Amino acid sequence: MWLLFAVIMAGSGAASLWVYACRGRLRFASVREYVRKGWPPFALPNCILYACTPEWARGPVVDLRHFPQLEPLCAAWPSIRDEALALAHAGVFEATRDPGSPAWFDLGFRTLQRRGWSKFYLRWYGTTQPSAARLCPRTLALLAATPGVNGALFTRLPA
Repeated sequence: MWLLFAVIMAGSGAASLWVYACRGRLRFASVREYVRKGWPPFALPNCILYACTPEWARGPVVDLRHFPQLEPLCAAWPSIRDEALALAHAGVFEATRDPGSPAWFDLGFRTLQRRGWSKFYLRWYGTTQPSAARLCPRTLALLAATPGVNGALFTRLPA
């Protein structure tokens, strides 16, 4: 048991060092900043996932040639944009940040919400949100016609 713990700790340390010193072009200003903002405990699983990711998918933006089934969504971007803007004008994104909203219980996003990131779920692993069916019918029709889409949401990031 101790040997397994030692191997995991050594791997985590090596992964953290590699992420801090070698991964990407930008660096944290100090080790202290990396420990505070870089989430070193996740370095080992992230490195394993990175090593298992195909090379074409490792960049910050994935080339859509690898996903030809998404072409209809790309072509319909004005319609999708219009529904997203209608949500924003109706204040829907702010409503998801309300502690009484069902979206408030999404713990994975709650830490990001404090920094101004908000979202509106359309489909999530086969379940279409009733509010999305009412507010975004064109986008949902496009998603229904697109194979392989397990989840879709609108998200708004702060400036």
